[in-house]
Amino acid sequence: MPSYCKTPLKKILEDKEKAIYIKDETKQVTGAFKYRGVYHKINQTDSFGYKGIITASTGNHGAAVALVSKERNIPCIVVVPGNTPDCKTKNILSQGARIVSKGFTSYEQCKRYAIALSEKNRLLYILSFDDDLIIDGHKTLFAESTEQMQFDYCFCPVGGGGLVSAAIRHQKGLGKIIGVEWEKYPAMKKSLAEGRRIMLSCEDDYENICEGIVVSQVGKLPFEQAMEYGLQIQSVSSNEIVNAISLLKQYGIESEGAGAAALSAAVRGKILCVVSGGNIDQNLLEKIAERENI
Repeated sequence: MPSYCKTPLKKILEDKEKAIYIKDETKQVTGAFKYRGVYHKINQTDSFGYKGIITASTGNHGAAVALVSKERNIPCIVVVPGNTPDCKTKNILSQGARIVSKGFTSYEQCKRYAIALSEKNRLLYILSFDDDLIIDGHKTLFAESTEQMQFDYCFCPVGGGGLVSAAIRHQKGLGKIIGVEWEKYPAMKKSLAEGRRIMLSCEDDYENICEGIVVSQVGKLPFEQAMEYGLQIQSVSSNEIVNAISLLKQYGIESEGAGAAALSAAVRGKILCVVSGGNIDQNLLEKIAERENI
């Protein structure tokens, strides 16, 4: 079975204050880092006794689950919100999975439905981010980076928290790890401030510039690890994300908003920015290139 790709580490900017290196997961299998954790999870899990695999996803995780399921000849269902970009649903369908949407407007709605369906039909449910095996699979991203050099800072996008948890588990050579959230949905930042996982309302927002890191609640494991580490969260605006997408495009990297978020927050020192995925709607990318309102 094919494994994940070793993706490029690319220096894009250097001045007196900083040198920015991009870990370019747009070049990963299915176009996002998610394949690393899913590949590890499914290949460490006994699927005997299940009729198939099911998951909930805003797109990238679903595509990874669909591909690994296809490679193992296991039927797969992916439950997605209705505002999932067409490029992501096409990516899932191209791997042979069946998509269920039913007008869902948030990841949490999809998750509840998928879990209920898994229990009713004996399907193996694959969590997106709150799973030890998923998180451990993502650690390979950081191992590849620190094999090449040591960093002062690592800026990592945060949605459910699986990727930043992998950074915390790896730690060595990454310097200070900083999580980056879209300011509209700071689920991790608010949770850390209150010392408990809080629940945001994401039901009615169809703006999909950053759907990959929009969650109502971060995972239990990621939250506990972030608390123990003392994770600092930096919030970035839509304009900052748009500017980061435009900058990455100049260097030949077509990043989605969630992927560009880390670059939006980079400050000083030798910096690793994880560009977590590149499955961006082309119409949105063209609007950003033209600096139109989105």
